[in-house]
Amino acid sequence: MLRAMGEGGDTGMSETVFSIMEQAPILPPEAPGETAYEVFSADPDLLVCAVVQDGRPAGLLTRDRFFLRMADRYGRALYSRRPVTFVMQTDPLLVSEDTPIEQLSAHILSARPGALMDGFVVTRDDRYLGVVSTLGLFSATVKAVADRSARLERLAADLSEAERQARESARAKSEFLATMSHEIRTPLNGVLGLSALLTRSNLAPDHARLARTIHESGSMLLSLLNNILDMSKMEAGGLALRPEAFALDTLAAEMRDLWSARARESGVAWRVDATPPGAEIEADLSRIRQVLMNLIGNALKFTPAGEVTVTLSLEPCSLPGRGRLRAEVRDTGVGIPARALESIFQPFQQADSTFVRKFDGAGLGLAICQRLVSLMEGEIGVDSREGAGSLFWVEIPVIRRAAEARDSAAA
Repeated sequence: MLRAMGEGGDTGMSETVFSIMEQAPILPPEAPGETAYEVFSADPDLLVCAVVQDGRPAGLLTRDRFFLRMADRYGRALYSRRPVTFVMQTDPLLVSEDTPIEQLSAHILSARPGALMDGFVVTRDDRYLGVVSTLGLFSATVKAVADRSARLERLAADLSEAERQARESARAKSEFLATMSHEIRTPLNGVLGLSALLTRSNLAPDHARLARTIHESGSMLLSLLNNILDMSKMEAGGLALRPEAFALDTLAAEMRDLWSARARESGVAWRVDATPPGAEIEADLSRIRQVLMNLIGNALKFTPAGEVTVTLSLEPCSLPGRGRLRAEVRDTGVGIPARALESIFQPFQQADSTFVRKFDGAGLGLAICQRLVSLMEGEIGVDSREGAGSLFWVEIPVIRRAAEARDSAAA
């Protein structure tokens, strides 16, 4: 029976050939075939005998090939008295003891597939050290596959647990932010209410300016709280869509009225158009409004002079009853440097421009827009050039509401 030198140890495929090497009976080249016959007959589990001369491998005697020769007609008479060199494999595969098993397997399959049947000789400094039989290599391969499968199962279990913990952490963070934002918003709304009353009272000019500063700062803080809460909800997967029917004209009028005062204060020409007239769609109005508010607010903030134009249009779609809402917010403001366009929709990113850095903002608005649009299965993009203004566009799939359906519903 062949015995492994590393018996009892780990024979994973990441180890070397030495770990699966076996001790085989050694025969000198002049030993007669009868001697080999007796050695094989004495041990029915013996697979290989090594032929060694002066410590160096001379050949291999494999059990199957040897007995095939001996069982041939006149085989026993021919080979029992002749040297084993007549029946041995004269060019066995020689492998250094430090050869990785994985490398050996690849080499055998590509260069010497016959070695899978015959086994091979292990050497150290070109001197005989032992042999590896087909069974030994097969056993090591099977064990390595089993070990690898077990490691993959453990890794899958670890990843599943890590994913569960990550979801739990995201949920806890979302709950914490929701609670904290509520606690902060309650007194902040009081500050905003009082500051709004102050700005409408008969204050001295200096005091009125301070009251406006308080109100604007509070409004910015409230906007930041809302953005952080929305971002947290989206990361935790807790932001659900609520489609509803609405008219593009109504949404356009709402945006026009909301931002007209701001545009007048900035001295910017302001226009909002909707096409086709009377178009009605079904989508999440609240989230579309939130995206538009962010984009329009940015356009007015970064346009010290010139024009801001918003266009809402319903475009056709190949699916019946469907369409695409396209919103464009175009300004003639400072524009965005080319180097900043790739990261403009990433959280906490702002355009790297000396002029842009004069304006406040945490860099969350566009990131929230991008995630909201993705949640609605749409697309968002920007075309801009520094000093020449920007065009932000959004396309969102929507349901078209037919005029007949509106008339019947009204009736």
